[in-house]
Amino acid sequence: MAVTLQNLLDDLNDRLNDTANAQASVATKTRFINYGIAATWPDLYRVVTASASIVAGTSEYPLTALAGLDARIARIEVQTTVGGAYVDAWDTSVNPTATSPLLIFRGGAPGATGCLVRATAAAKLTKLSLVTDNYDGPLGTDELPVLYAMAMCTSRPVDDRLDYKRYSTTADKNGVGVEELTGVASFWMDQYDRLLERNRMPPLGAIV
Repeated sequence: MAVTLQNLLDDLNDRLNDTANAQASVATKTRFINYGIAATWPDLYRVVTASASIVAGTSEYPLTALAGLDARIARIEVQTTVGGAYVDAWDTSVNPTATSPLLIFRGGAPGATGCLVRATAAAKLTKLSLVTDNYDGPLGTDELPVLYAMAMCTSRPVDDRLDYKRYSTTADKNGVGVEELTGVASFWMDQYDRLLERNRMPPLGAIV
């Protein structure tokens, strides 16, 4: 079942007991969730591919599917025949142009016209904007951005008058000190670190 930004916000609000968004706005919570997603890189990633058709006499091929992804290319392959199997390609380089990565074969066209070149890369998890956007991290890791957001939310002052009274039993008395507030935020960040460690993916190292 897909996990949406709304699901993550609902989980965060339940933990914060803040369905009214009094402690932090939806925009702030969404920003913290996206900070948590960004912090998973490079321990978590998406595997993406980009292909281009070989053209006679052409040694440079734009990988448009990787545009804007800041991806790490881990493997480059070339088809041996049109529609056939792929084999690893070597003697290549990648020029990170302003539009999309440019794959360069130093020895000229890498194969027969009509065959494909294919690049496999690791890309960062996707930032969420709409409440219907899906979290695209590995199965079982959707709690990570919520844990990170909890650490961020619980470390913030409620407002200028109640800097350290988020967990007070009375609104204007018994306010906790900065050490207790920091301790709560540290607890959530520790849970984040533990879950990320358990789900760390094998490195998909860059080759070019």
